Amino acid sequence: MAQLPAAVCQGPAVTVDGLACATWSTRNRGRAVDLTPFEGLTDDVLAGIAAEEADIARFLG
Repeated sequence: MAQLPAAVCQGPAVTVDGLACATWSTRNRGRAVDLTPFEGLTDDVLAGIAAEEADIARFLG
């Protein structure tokens, strides 16, 4: 299985391999995350963001 790009949610920015690619915010008391990409994102990047989103929701929820 290929390694996913390093997607990290820091503050309001989502970075992939050190470059900002989207912003995010929480709603529903941290149980959901809204993502606003700056441009189209690949399936690998979206998978990495989904994994990070699950970690954030688990931490905040």
